[in-house]
Amino acid sequence: MQPMPSNAVLETAARWLARSDAGLDPAAQAELQAWIEADPAHAAAWAAVQAPWSKLDAVRSAGLAEDMIDGLAARARRRRRQWTWFWAAAAVVTLGLAVMHFGGSPETPQLAGNPPERAGAAAGEFVLPDPAPAAAAIMIHRPSQRLLEDGSVVEFDDQTLLEVDFSADRREVRLIHGVAHFTVRPDAARPFVVLAGPVQIRAVGTAFAVERATQAAEVVVTEGRVEVLNQADAAAVPRPLPVRGRVVMPYAADADLPPVEILSEEMLAQRLHWRAPRLQLRAAPLGEIAVVLGELNGLRFVIEDGTLAALTLSGRFRADNVEGFVRMLETNYGVKAEKTATDVVLLRRR
Repeated sequence: MQPMPSNAVLETAARWLARSDAGLDPAAQAELQAWIEADPAHAAAWAAVQAPWSKLDAVRSAGLAEDMIDGLAARARRRRRQWTWFWAAAAVVTLGLAVMHFGGSPETPQLAGNPPERAGAAAGEFVLPDPAPAAAAIMIHRPSQRLLEDGSVVEFDDQTLLEVDFSADRREVRLIHGVAHFTVRPDAARPFVVLAGPVQIRAVGTAFAVERATQAAEVVVTEGRVEVLNQADAAAVPRPLPVRGRVVMPYAADADLPPVEILSEEMLAQRLHWRAPRLQLRAAPLGEIAVVLGELNGLRFVIEDGTLAALTLSGRFRADNVEGFVRMLETNYGVKAEKTATDVVLLRRR
């Protein structure tokens, strides 16, 4: 009988699945393989986090796989399931390349950014708008972005709820749930404070991300520095967090003081993966996809074969993962890719 993996092992497997979205170099691939082979429970966990792909066959021909995944992820968040399964769902979403396939006749491409915000939200409350109509062949999905009255900018994903309360001497944002990134306009007379439960993040002029989980809040600094404090602990003192610093602050007043981790550029990008734009494709021709990818990444694609340009794809993937997209074409569709010194990517049939 195959061993039942623990939650910790399942979370490790889910994180490996998420990392593979950005592409694993040979050393990382070898490390993953060694981890899988080290314990039968590891192999079982790896199979478990990959299993959702087998459920997509019935819907992928209609290009609906990403909608199903997004719905499951939203339901999981609402029910406050364990973080293990949140990470697994996030990994599946980021690995949308795997559900691409040959489609039917292409539709007319239509590019779109964020639709207008939903009406009827309470004052100071941000709610992600309803999804745009699904008729477009190519759509660009980005995190919602809001300019605050002081000139600061907040980005937030589709499960985030924020409340803003600015006064003459204090700028305060309460993160009710979800994740957000703040780019704070300097104002020494009015400190900028984000509250995630009892955890307080204080800044004057900097940039940082906060994710509110069930038992703790994660803070990651992308520019400058902030101070983090658990207000539930009367004896606590603010902890400085430098650029690329990360800390997971528990809500419990008697919890051990967590360590501060300094992230590499790669790890920082992984922690902020939700900010990357994504392309949603519905029977979109490769020629049109290449134009959009090129514009978003400062590249130019040249497709030498007209039949290859007409190849239609459906699915959802990170728009900044050009390497993964090209690798998918090479692996699944008999495409040969070559990048020149002038940032031109040549695509041709093998």
